Amino acid sequence: MRLYDIYLLLIRLFLGYVFASAGLCKLTAGQFGQLIGPPTADMLPGLEGIWQFLAASQVLVGALVLSGRWSLAGLLALL
Repeated sequence: MRLYDIYLLLIRLFLGYVFASAGLCKLTAGQFGQLIGPPTADMLPGLEGIWQFLAASQVLVGALVLSGRWSLAGLLALL
C-alpha cells in the first residue's frame, strides 16, 4: 500500500465520520456527539421536516463514504 492510498483512506474515513456524526447529532437533538457544535433548528422556524431530511441525508452519505463498496457514490453525493 502506497502512502497516497493511505492518505485517501484517512480522508475518506474522516469525511464519513464527520458527516455521519453530524447527522446523528441533528437527529438526536445533540444527544450524540457534538463534533460540529450544538445542533440548532431555531434558525429555520417551521422547517423541521427539512431539518430532519438533511440530518438523515448526512447519516446516509456518511455511511456510504465509510463503506468500502459504495464510497464513490457517497463521495459524489457530498458534492
